[in-house]
Amino acid sequence: MAGIRQDCSKIAVTGASGFIGGQFVLYAKRQGSYVVALIRKTSDATFLEKEEIPYIRVDFSNAVELTHALSNIEKVVHIAGPGLSDLVAGKESQEPNIYPLIKSCIQANISRFVYLSTIKAGSPQQFSNSTFQTESFRNDIYGTRKRLEEQILLDEGGKLNWIVIRAPAVYGPLDKKILPVFKMSQRKIVPILPESKCSKFSIIHTEDLSRALYSAVIRNTPSSEVLEIGNHEPVTWNTLVRALMPPTSKTITIPYSLLRVLSWILSTMGYIKGTKSGLVTDRLKDLTKYNWISDTKTASERIGCSPTIQLRDGLKACLEQYIKAGAI
Repeated sequence: MAGIRQDCSKIAVTGASGFIGGQFVLYAKRQGSYVVALIRKTSDATFLEKEEIPYIRVDFSNAVELTHALSNIEKVVHIAGPGLSDLVAGKESQEPNIYPLIKSCIQANISRFVYLSTIKAGSPQQFSNSTFQTESFRNDIYGTRKRLEEQILLDEGGKLNWIVIRAPAVYGPLDKKILPVFKMSQRKIVPILPESKCSKFSIIHTEDLSRALYSAVIRNTPSSEVLEIGNHEPVTWNTLVRALMPPTSKTITIPYSLLRVLSWILSTMGYIKGTKSGLVTDRLKDLTKYNWISDTKTASERIGCSPTIQLRDGLKACLEQYIKAGAI
């Protein structure tokens, strides 16, 4: 993504205490922008304080409070999303917090609004080895929630100069969510899926995603569009773990019928306990039933960005960082 110019705008970023948001504020700061993090009143600000990123604690359901926080801000990057555990447990608010944020951005005369969504807010491409083509597609609760927020932005953001960036699976240095995949790949025996059941999906490094978001926020065009970003070559679960495996490790193919039973058990227990394991069945469908592939070419043309980090190089660097940090 060469050629992205520096920008001195004052940018407010939601979700900056999280993994993706944290990586973005560091990137924007390096580009010369003045960044302010908007975080929930219960969020941990340790990372922001360590990196000397100014932050404001706000109630995202309070439009008046948000408007005041945005009084000296020019642009907003909305990265904060619903907590997966809260969605599973039914604790997340029925009215998405994006509505008061949109209202506040309009009142504060924000010149650019970038919303980070997910490719799962759309529909998957057909996977020829699944039964997807003969049945109606039903998204999971996370994709459904993000699609609802996109629709609210479309309906209520008429006075905003907005753009939506849909991201696929994301990985990067010391990300806790994808750490289990790295740990699993370092075992002597690594589980893989039946090749006939491996669907494809896009993935992106946080550095490339941060560049895309930054490129989108410093431009005034395009507006009122939904763009996707991801790596150029989709991967499967098997190619992902094989790229991480030590040369001495071996693979074992897990029967699909066994995976379905185990995922059902884990999902049921997860929903009962209100934990993220309630989404295990949905994750299995993502890996074996649906092709979630980003249309990166369109984003490259519209906001002038394209991923530059090769998957194997990115995975190797992340693995080394996990090992150095003692996580593996």
